Amino acid sequence: MSKVWYLSSEPLLNALPDEDVSRLFQLMHTSHYEANRTVFSANVPGDVIYTVRQGSLRFIQITSAGSTRRCATLRKGDIFGSLELVDQGFKRAQISTETPVQLLVLRKPAFEKLIKFYPAMGSRLVNFLKAYLGHHFDTYHREIAIQSRQRILRMLYHTFSHPDYQGDPQTVSACSPRELAELTGSSVEAVEIVLENLQQKKLLQLKGGGIKILKPELLPEMLSLCTP
Repeated sequence: MSKVWYLSSEPLLNALPDEDVSRLFQLMHTSHYEANRTVFSANVPGDVIYTVRQGSLRFIQITSAGSTRRCATLRKGDIFGSLELVDQGFKRAQISTETPVQLLVLRKPAFEKLIKFYPAMGSRLVNFLKAYLGHHFDTYHREIAIQSRQRILRMLYHTFSHPDYQGDPQTVSACSPRELAELTGSSVEAVEIVLENLQQKKLLQLKGGGIKILKPELLPEMLSLCTP
């Protein structure tokens, strides 16, 4: 299943030659949607690019726990879509209209035509999206990791270091990053960033798909540092 992404059109227009931009828009067609309509979701096949010409849309991420997080409001000039060749983006997301909108759409047949007849242009487009979105989503998940750090530490504390906990603090927990993301309402990528940071600090070890706490006595202190 392809991932869903979004970006402002300005970086794309600045990165591609004018000829590429002109050809890209020539391959697109116009679509109209009324307010409060779903335009795209991550459970449909990929290879489609939308450009907003009029109106506004909501970009909603659906977390692994099933909760939703509004990531952006898309307006004139913004671009969103999903390509099988681009692995950056959200695994589960939904884009719906806030107002009546007019979109330029490049669907899979037109994208395949672009790749077949203009391979150099297709390569430039895909390489730009990979590089730009890679940086964009890495920054996004690091910001989410900062927001999620306290919840993750609290979960680890209550699992391994709380006075009521009767088990061995150094026993490997079978809780995977995905399960920890579901329990804390975070993203898997953000949880992995936090756990990797804690592993670098020698507080825990990621082992066999689980978590082993090496210094449980430090969890209360680290948790207190995250508490406002």
